[in-house]
This record gives sequence, structure tokens and C-alpha cells, in this order.
Amino acid sequence: MIRAVIFDFDGLIVATESVWFDVFQEISQEYGVDLSLETFSKCVGSTDDALFDHMEIHATKPFDRLEIDRKAENRYRDFVEDLVFS
Repeated sequence: MIRAVIFDFDGLIVATESVWFDVFQEISQEYGVDLSLETFSKCVGSTDDALFDHMEIHATKPFDRLEIDRKAENRYRDFVEDLVFS
């Protein structure tokens, strides 16, 4: 029986932004985009649109935002599973 659910929206318990940065930086490189921490930081706390806009402007090959989103979710999930189950 679940007795409590903890929400961590500000990263106080788990710092997820650094994991998301690593994931998006890796994916960005696949599309020829150099994603700096400064650029990524400007997108934290908002939708992914600003990040995707940056990628789209600088990409060396076309991409689909939904495909990128799926890749990012899968890589993030894999990383978290490795942390939890290792």
C-alpha cells in the first residue's frame, strides 16, 4: 500500500537538470548542435520549445521534435533505471 507520494519539482531531493542536460547534449551532438550549459539553463523551467528552437536553428540535419523528445525520454529513463537498480 502506498502511504505517501513525494514530488520534487525544484530538484531539492534529486538534481534531475544535470541528467537532462547530459541527455540533451548527447542528442544535440548527433544533430551537429553544440549545446552549452548556458543555453540549456535558459530553457530550464519552461517548455522544451526553446531548446528545440535552438537545436533546429543550429542542426546540420533535419529532425522531428517528437522523435527527439522520445529519444530524450528513453535515455533519461535508462539513466534513472541504472541509478535505481544498480
